[in-house]
Amino acid sequence: MKLTVKAIALSKILNQAIDAIPAKSTEPSFLNFLFTVTKDSLEVLASDGTITMKTILPAKEGKEQNIIDSEPGRVQVPAHLFLEIVRKLSGDVVTLSMADSTVLSVSDNHTFYTLNTFNPNEYPDIDMSFDESKALHIPAPDFVRLFQCTNFAVATRGAKQCFLGINIRTEGQVLYFLATDAMRLAQRSLTLPVAFEPAIKFTVPVKVLAMIVKLEGIKEVLVEPGDNKAIFKAGDTVFQTRLYNGEFPSPDRIRPASTPYVLTVNSDEFLAALDRVTLVTMGNLASIARLTCSKDGAELVASSQPFGSAKEHLDKFTFEGDLFDITFNVKFVADAVRALASPKISLAFAGEGKLFMIKNDDPANFQIVTPIRTNM
Repeated sequence: MKLTVKAIALSKILNQAIDAIPAKSTEPSFLNFLFTVTKDSLEVLASDGTITMKTILPAKEGKEQNIIDSEPGRVQVPAHLFLEIVRKLSGDVVTLSMADSTVLSVSDNHTFYTLNTFNPNEYPDIDMSFDESKALHIPAPDFVRLFQCTNFAVATRGAKQCFLGINIRTEGQVLYFLATDAMRLAQRSLTLPVAFEPAIKFTVPVKVLAMIVKLEGIKEVLVEPGDNKAIFKAGDTVFQTRLYNGEFPSPDRIRPASTPYVLTVNSDEFLAALDRVTLVTMGNLASIARLTCSKDGAELVASSQPFGSAKEHLDKFTFEGDLFDITFNVKFVADAVRALASPKISLAFAGEGKLFMIKNDDPANFQIVTPIRTNM
């Protein structure tokens, strides 16, 4: 095997693939990249056993020549070490060549390395085949928006396994992304050109979607559901991921049936007011605020024992309902407002101490937040 490649192109593809490499693994091969060199491409395979990424560097992209010379072959190399070597080489071109069956030479004609490698045939067999005819096509900007409007609500620990991922489902012509950590729930939808059949419903690790969103220059994301796995294709990169077990709560069941108290505000002004009053909670990762509303006024209050308290009257708002008071986690509410990405949002309350909604004019896109019980 031999490969002479532009250093910038090689570094870019390895920086993408390294996200799939775990910090540690009981399977030694998952700490390595598997390189497959053909006459017109370099294929890099990386996996942690749950998420597998296969990305391809073509010999030429447009007028840009990535690969200068190649001789077909395969090799396993230590992923983190190899990436650091490529990052620190000073030359514009990197040459890889097998000195013998177990040693790889890496150089840029200034610095020379000889690395111990591993038998490529010992890498776990992972089926990365993709059937585009069975795939759901999502425009890349819409995919990014679906992810950004839900990923912040994914649980980070101590929850059902399925709450550690994002639930993807279709109903007729509508595609939904849904996330929850049991304290809040975020849903974002996209209307498809035609209904996708058969309907899909599965939960994937948030990490794989984050890796897709990081890719540059992609126009669409293709999704192929399978038995206990899902495959995503974005440009020249394919991701395979295992699915998370567990049933997601139905947002229609959690969603308050009636919201007699509704505060409508300008999003930016509301976020700025939250930011100002919570300055006195500086250093508290779980800042809380109390919102009091009536038709005559709306007021935000925050306090902390070390620093004191702050209060702000909202200037521009509309409120439906009688006098109402509720306390909430400021980060949860601010995240929800930003995710809706609307100039105007409404906070819809079923009652004191009950789940409340944050929504815009699209009834399919909403956020649900659990209030906080406090003597504040």
